[in-house]
Amino acid sequence: MSSRRNTGLSSSMMGQVVENKRRNSEPSTGGGFESGCARSGRKSSIFTIGENYEFDDEEFQRKLSTCLSTYSSNSSLESETGETWRSRNQRRVSIVPIAMGLQPWVTGGQGSSGFRPKKRRKYDEIKTLVSSGKVNEAKGAVRDGDWDWSDEVRTRLWPFLTALHETKHTSGDYWDLVKDIFGHNRNQIPDNKVLLPGPCPPESAVYYKLDESGVSLCNRICSVLIYSYPDITYCPWLCPITALFLHYMEEEKAYASVGNLLKATNKVFLTQARLQADASGMVALALTKKFSKSTYSSLVRLLKEDESVEALFDSWSLWIFRDLPIHHMVRVMDCFLMEGVKVLYRVAIGILYHFTKMETFLEASVATAVSEHVRSLELSPARLMKKAFAIRNFRSAEIKSVTVKTTFDMKSNKIPRSGSSDSLPASKGPLDIPNSSRTITVKELLGLWQWLPARITMQEPMLVYTTDEDGCSLSTFYHKVEAYEPTLLVLKATSGEVFGAYSSTAWIVRNKKDERGERQRYFGTGETFLFSLQPLMTRYPWVGIKGRVPHAAELFMHGDNNMISIGGGEGTGIQIDGDLRYGKSERCLTFENEPLVSGGDFEVSVLEVFAFAMV
Repeated sequence: MSSRRNTGLSSSMMGQVVENKRRNSEPSTGGGFESGCARSGRKSSIFTIGENYEFDDEEFQRKLSTCLSTYSSNSSLESETGETWRSRNQRRVSIVPIAMGLQPWVTGGQGSSGFRPKKRRKYDEIKTLVSSGKVNEAKGAVRDGDWDWSDEVRTRLWPFLTALHETKHTSGDYWDLVKDIFGHNRNQIPDNKVLLPGPCPPESAVYYKLDESGVSLCNRICSVLIYSYPDITYCPWLCPITALFLHYMEEEKAYASVGNLLKATNKVFLTQARLQADASGMVALALTKKFSKSTYSSLVRLLKEDESVEALFDSWSLWIFRDLPIHHMVRVMDCFLMEGVKVLYRVAIGILYHFTKMETFLEASVATAVSEHVRSLELSPARLMKKAFAIRNFRSAEIKSVTVKTTFDMKSNKIPRSGSSDSLPASKGPLDIPNSSRTITVKELLGLWQWLPARITMQEPMLVYTTDEDGCSLSTFYHKVEAYEPTLLVLKATSGEVFGAYSSTAWIVRNKKDERGERQRYFGTGETFLFSLQPLMTRYPWVGIKGRVPHAAELFMHGDNNMISIGGGEGTGIQIDGDLRYGKSERCLTFENEPLVSGGDFEVSVLEVFAFAMV
């Protein structure tokens, strides 16, 4: 009696403790999120996930020995532990700026000042575990790391983990490629803004507090990677992962690390085509349905009439890369680099599980509510990762099987493609254009490509007319290009300016007659735009995109036997004479553009026209 009073437990509670001990001693037969949560107090629930790894092949040992020799370094520093997430977060904000990072291009900080390391496994301990083949223990050490987001351990851990996936493929020296593409010297911070390349969709432009120079460095790395790996046609995770790497490593090492992930053969890290990206959403849905049935059922109940669960999962990766706070994101990345895309699926399910437990009635759409929930997540990074890794029997083989089946079903149209993708094929790489062009550099092309309508980037560009080979004749121009729709007209003036127009309508439409039997004076659509590539990259879209405009602002394209022009209304955007020798550029109402050449008048050095063919 006295011992029971000292423990503070009633008879019924003591009985429950005994029953819990008996249950925990029995072998586990169940799976899924809920069963894992019920046993999340058992230390083995983090590690026992039913995966086997074989690292006895000579190739892996060679890579491993290279990594160990390359990334030998000091252990991470130590600090206090045991505080709650809320108190730690409040203290960090009060002492260290929220945007403090380890690299000078992170907003609010210089160098590594102000980092608050944790008393967790040190880098050299994890390296030793991997080198001795104790991969599951290394996984557990990384999962349980809970290092502060500004801990310098990642400056060594992340390059080491990515180097384990290094292949024999070499894409050339990074700084040589930067010089060839951008004309920038080693370690030169770009003076002008570097644009994100076309295979990185606009919604993926997530930079995690990088300042303006950091954004340009990130975009420069992405551009060089797209140039180095032309098979990549759609890669929405490339920008945010590169931005995170720039928090902890220099530009050249970030390029090498992301390149290792792109070419990894033993794990999947980044989707590199539109079909893969679309399939990943359906895979996330299938895994949620299997491993967390209650979460899936709750989501279905919350959906409104005009919503579908398939459309909801189109945005699953944005919950992680776009919406998660950086403190959480770096912890996800720690485990992601160790285990691959499986970690992202785990985190997505954990997010949805927490969301359905917190939200019972929604005024906004479920997609909007999930996004807002993640952005203001009340879970600490450690709690989030604990929920993610509480899922039992979540095996890589299972994910691979679901992915293969889903991809096959999408290819055979058994599963419809998502509405956001418009059932389009993967974006094509345009980087063969500079081989045949005298007007466009790779840097300019990468920027120009993202200005094109999405459906056009799915087609293969081809040079159909150039004054260098086809001569300076307007009739030849029409003969060569008039059947194509759309076309890209690029001019280089003798004064050095490079500019042009995206013509949305085929030039043969100039011959069509109106109801009075007269040829149309102007034709085209609002997709037409003017652009400048040199000396500055600028796009001038149709002003009607913003609202109703007068007829004088709807003069897109004109062609007759004496000239061609694009843009009209109180001036002509681009006009070229019948000999394709001279022209002028003025401000016009249709595009509200500045003159594309200094002085307005120009002499043509070369005129090129590109068309697009479906492949």
